[in-house]
Amino acid sequence: MSHRTTCSGVAIPGLWITLAITLCLSGCSGSSLSRSGAGSANASPPSGAIAGYIWDSRVHGLRPLSGSLGAAHLDSPLTLPALHFATPCPSHGFALGSDASGSLFAISLPSGEPTKLGDAVASDQQLTLSPSCGNGLVYSPSRGSGLLISGLPSSPRVQSIALRTSGPVGRAAIGDSGAILVAAPKSDGTASLEVLSSTGVAQVLSLPVQKIGAMAFVPGADSAIIADSAANTVYFGKQLSSGPSFASIADSAQGVLSPRAVASSTDGHFGFVANGAGNNLLRIDLTTSAPPFPIACGCSPTEFLPLAGNAGFQVTDAAAGVIFALNGEGPSPRTVFIPTDKISAAAGGAQ
Repeated sequence: MSHRTTCSGVAIPGLWITLAITLCLSGCSGSSLSRSGAGSANASPPSGAIAGYIWDSRVHGLRPLSGSLGAAHLDSPLTLPALHFATPCPSHGFALGSDASGSLFAISLPSGEPTKLGDAVASDQQLTLSPSCGNGLVYSPSRGSGLLISGLPSSPRVQSIALRTSGPVGRAAIGDSGAILVAAPKSDGTASLEVLSSTGVAQVLSLPVQKIGAMAFVPGADSAIIADSAANTVYFGKQLSSGPSFASIADSAQGVLSPRAVASSTDGHFGFVANGAGNNLLRIDLTTSAPPFPIACGCSPTEFLPLAGNAGFQVTDAAAGVIFALNGEGPSPRTVFIPTDKISAAAGGAQ
């Protein structure tokens, strides 16, 4: 059994920070966290070098991926009983996850040791990490509020936030600085964009978007990749919290087709786009004006969950029947097939 101690929070000024709860190892009140509530370590260690951790919604758990991409296989799940969802950060050895009740945990990798961060935000809560994994965001689209988690993974601090003064949000993404990009639906069917700085100041962004398909910050920068799924256009926004500017970096003529996920390489050199139609991905050089590089996939990519390395991602969930991963490095980026075992899909699944 793991023991954690929590301290009550205090009010902090700012538009969106309404409560701070500092998690510490000693202080105000003790509480114990039973491993049976969120997971238990795998009985046997991974069988080889770890290429990352795969989210497998069939077993509601994270599974080590042993070997190198292209010659890798899945090991047994790390955590029992099942999680509802988890997003891994292999570069820092942890994952942000939630259990069936919605309770939130930082999960050490590869041990599977959970540290409880807080209770559920709402039944529709979404979990996301900043590019370098120092910050996490758990939010309810319908309520337009949630929790900001900073200091991950070793010294987590949890703050209650309002992403908008009122109304729902469509999507949200968090940067390494703690800035939060928020997309919200407008009455005319289009979307508005705001950025909340790390100090809590909100700024409306002038980028006209029809429908947000996806958005993600670039590591270590106040910049983000934003995909408009209705206009089939991908934008690169810079200096979002201070002097925002936007440039179109790919459109339908260059292969953008109903984009539904975006990501950046760890070094910030490349951006990646998963199309919702056409079964392919794009790699975009964020440092030059070179045209996007199309990447074929015998799959329907839905996500970018990071694997080990600079530009490796899980792009499909095992519930689809197969797992595909992207190796985005080098002159010829490619997708690779990861063999799966015959496990029936469990209720729930990935978010």
